[in-house]
Amino acid sequence: MTVPFMPIPADHARWWSTTMPVWRTSVDVLGHMTAAHYAAIYEEVSMEFFSAITGQEDPSYVNAQTTIDYRREVLHRLSPIEIRVAITRMDDSSFEMTMVLLNREQSVCSMARNHYVAWDRFERGRRSLTASEYRALQEHLAIQQE
Repeated sequence: MTVPFMPIPADHARWWSTTMPVWRTSVDVLGHMTAAHYAAIYEEVSMEFFSAITGQEDPSYVNAQTTIDYRREVLHRLSPIEIRVAITRMDDSSFEMTMVLLNREQSVCSMARNHYVAWDRFERGRRSLTASEYRALQEHLAIQQE
């Protein structure tokens, strides 16, 4: 069974981005980053993105779903990696974030699509996005909503 990859967005070079090293503890005996570390990197980048665009040091969102495509192995020697981020769908209390991971040679190694829900820490459940959160996310909306 062949599962199709997510299409690589043509405009990803214009998205918000950050770089990070490939941690030695993320690399297995085959010399590439293990599958388990992709999710950790995408989650770390998500929190950095939220903090950067909203100004919140400890954003209140929960990851409801993650989909990861593995396209090319991430090798320690091709570190650092760059992760590009855009919002690809949103509503009043949740949003979808698409991320593209590139190696030092700018080859697309992986893509992720995470679905986040705004979280009320006191009520322990979904909440509406604030007006400022909505505006900040909307500024990074890469694909028009359906």
